[in-house]
Amino acid sequence: TLFPYTTLFRSGDVAPYAAPVTPTVLASGATVPVPDATIRIEARWDPAGPTVDLTGLLLGADGRVGGDGDVVLYNRPRHASGAVRLHTGASRLQVELPAVPAEVATVALAVSVEVGTLDAVKGLHLLVQELGNEPMLRFDPPDTTGLSALVLGELYRRGAGWKFRAVGQGW
Repeated sequence: TLFPYTTLFRSGDVAPYAAPVTPTVLASGATVPVPDATIRIEARWDPAGPTVDLTGLLLGADGRVGGDGDVVLYNRPRHASGAVRLHTGASRLQVELPAVPAEVATVALAVSVEVGTLDAVKGLHLLVQELGNEPMLRFDPPDTTGLSALVLGELYRRGAGWKFRAVGQGW
């Protein structure tokens, strides 16, 4: 007989059961250190609603993009450095933190709708994970009423490392 929380492999070996990891749910403004690794930030929503466009923004210390090349979006899905890529089919931004240019202080993920507002987008949330691992963080923006665009979250430099901030602010 098998013990609870075990899985039987074809070879007959018994391995401990690994329960799925539940991501830490963040409130607006919460910050969490992230590893200096490749990070995926994925936006998810109910596909029955309107299409949501994702945009990655590489910001300098002044909080501004240096130029058009620092905006990663559907028709320009890769930053020139290769450190930030948008996977539109999967609705995710992949950021290789060790390769982010030194002049970039923050990488933000924004979402928008072409027509109308985000009110019609149900179940909008953000997942953050280190590449190859289960999601470690989740953020559900508290209110999208009347907004057509929203910064969901951002990775930013803090000392020698990186942190993630749940933002949830829009226009």
